[in-house]
Amino acid sequence: KAFCMVGADVMADPAFKGRVRPAMPVAGNHARAKATAIELANQIGFEGLDVGGIERSMHLEHMAALWIHLARTGGGREIAFGLLRR
Repeated sequence: KAFCMVGADVMADPAFKGRVRPAMPVAGNHARAKATAIELANQIGFEGLDVGGIERSMHLEHMAALWIHLARTGGGREIAFGLLRR
């Protein structure tokens, strides 16, 4: 499960003016497929994140629902989630 939490415009161009790269969580039980999805996310400008097995996909669905809510209530479609690290 991946690539479900941004709109088409951000998917096509994930750059956010020098800010942190948008996060792209990836959940799944097949290690090689998950690694491929993370590599693709990184190559197109996201920060691919391994969030665990397919049981974590429900959390990604909830994040997608939150993204839709934010996009509809004033955030616009040009938004994405990010992960900050120290």
